[in-house]
Amino acid sequence: MRRAPLAIAALALASCSHGAVLELSLELPDRGDARFAVLDAAPGAPPDGAGPTVAFAPGDEAHVSLVAGADLEAPLHVRVRFCEAPDCAGEPSPPTVRARIERAFYPGVKTSLTLAVPPPPATLEIDACRVQGCIEGRGAALYCVDGTHVCEL
Repeated sequence: MRRAPLAIAALALASCSHGAVLELSLELPDRGDARFAVLDAAPGAPPDGAGPTVAFAPGDEAHVSLVAGADLEAPLHVRVRFCEAPDCAGEPSPPTVRARIERAFYPGVKTSLTLAVPPPPATLEIDACRVQGCIEGRGAALYCVDGTHVCEL
């Protein structure tokens, strides 16, 4: 994977915020046939393309700050589409990777997650215990105690 200059964007998932932010880092696969990796996200249900999107170059490492909306406990759905246009206009079925993050947000907490995005098509299920936050210096598998995320304790 080539390392491009840091690509950072922010997406607000709703107008209401509880001070909860997910810093999402994506290691994007190279796609020689696509000029853009277009990211969108939505809580509760998969994104439908009506919300904001952010475009990155395939093969880059992308960083995006996702600001929580009203429902902090809803799963977060992330979609990365590989397109010729930065908004995927005119591309009804581009190659897509979908991820469902069991829980990404906690009130007043900045959490983080790094995902190695596989080549499309793919679907990822991300356990809440992989989301880092509320403690320092623990491994990615250790953000839960007896099945409960440390941010909920």
